[in-house]
Amino acid sequence: MTTATPLRSSKSVRSSKSEKTNRTSSEEGEIDFHEYIKDVLKRFSCEIVVVVLKHEEREAIFKPQRIRDHGDTGDAKTKHTDKTDKQVYIDPVATELVPSDDTFTLKEHPELQNPLGYNTLVISINNDNYNRLTEISICDFRVQCLPRKLIQLIGLVLPYYSQLYKLTIKNCFIDFYTLYELGKVISYTTITDVCLDDCPLPAGNYDAILNGRTCVRNLSLCRCRINDDVCERLSSRLVYTELAEESLVALNLTSNHITDVGAKYLADALRSNKHLRYLNLADNLLGDVGARHIFDVMVEFPLTNEEIFDKRHRYMLYLKKKQTIILEFLLKFSAQSSQSTCIDLSTAINHGSTIKKKESVYKRRASSAKINRSIKKEKEKFKSQGSDENLPLKAEMMTREILGEFVDPFSKENIRIDNGYAFSLGNRVLSYLNLAYNELTYISVKKLLSVIEYQQEFYNSPNSGLFKVVLDGNPIPNCTELAAIHTILNLHNAIVAKQITDKYSLRKSLIDKKTISKK
Repeated sequence: MTTATPLRSSKSVRSSKSEKTNRTSSEEGEIDFHEYIKDVLKRFSCEIVVVVLKHEEREAIFKPQRIRDHGDTGDAKTKHTDKTDKQVYIDPVATELVPSDDTFTLKEHPELQNPLGYNTLVISINNDNYNRLTEISICDFRVQCLPRKLIQLIGLVLPYYSQLYKLTIKNCFIDFYTLYELGKVISYTTITDVCLDDCPLPAGNYDAILNGRTCVRNLSLCRCRINDDVCERLSSRLVYTELAEESLVALNLTSNHITDVGAKYLADALRSNKHLRYLNLADNLLGDVGARHIFDVMVEFPLTNEEIFDKRHRYMLYLKKKQTIILEFLLKFSAQSSQSTCIDLSTAINHGSTIKKKESVYKRRASSAKINRSIKKEKEKFKSQGSDENLPLKAEMMTREILGEFVDPFSKENIRIDNGYAFSLGNRVLSYLNLAYNELTYISVKKLLSVIEYQQEFYNSPNSGLFKVVLDGNPIPNCTELAAIHTILNLHNAIVAKQITDKYSLRKSLIDKKTISKK
């Protein structure tokens, strides 16, 4: 066993003890991923050898001192973070510490290639400062198809890692069943980032990742040979009312085979999608026609009859659900009122039955009269509650708090009526668009300028449109339109930055006022 320990800043005894305590408490709460993989592979006799490469981020618990100016960085204690330790776990015992500046590859470690004549699969995992699993990565495995059984076994333990957010399968050979199992695993975990770069799939069922209720926010499918048919299947998961539409924020489709037809499918999804903010279509086969399809949905466009019908249908379902909740509230309130009345009546009767026999007849008559008055009073109270005119209003207010206002991409706030025709104000949620290294010309630049100028009207609204557009690598000449696009986008970024700064300053001032008032 060889060791190579990188330089690190010295820690106090107290900091080391507190860090050890935090790590120990975390290790007791989570299952050791390496031990789990080793146990299940022995039990289920997987046909490949799995090696777990562990990356640990160890940061100092104490607050670092500020680094001096004029090139004087001070002692080693002023370093912000320590370098990363990488530990290789090889079945059964061997352990190696790899320096953090080196990148791990099988070529640099020939002892890991095909031990005992089996295929070797390297799983790289990242842990945070408290030894909690955050990332899982499987790279460069093209000897055979990634075993479906392995994905199933890994999926059994992933729900127990509450801090796991990223899953990477890069440059691996996968099939339909592998991706199907992967989609099931992701649906009940906390994974938000999925990377399947360099994993071409003949079936093209990448939309399985977006099936069902999922937490995936970032999906990267670079160099996966995605064509227009696969792009259509992906776009169908991004339409409003689809579950993936609510969560997916970034989609990376760099270096694929998407043409103008695929761009049309994406544009149709962007008509109603209100959550996708990042779209990367660099290094594809797009032309001016495909770019125009995308640009047209970022400005005002007319609604189709199908979109109007679907919007009305959704509004009717909303009203129906609202009415159902109001009726349930009224029935529940009436039941509670009648139940409280029965309880009060039984209490009064029990109170009358406890009168002692030694009391005089006069006292008994007085107590019975008191009981009758209380019964009459409760009946009047129940009638007044039942006839309360404010009760429906209260029910409606509570229903509004539960359901909220009617939210729709084509609601009143997002459309304009002109001569009886409905026009959408356009998609102003998409903030980043990368169309580099395609076949765009001067025509697309003119169209993009019109889009940017139109979105200037909404720069003070929450959804203000594009922040950045990348057009590098296209046969576009130097023109005034291109310079105008850069000027307007820079102005937009400055306005948004000022809004964020003002909001932060206002919040800080309110906190300071509350602190002063408490003192």
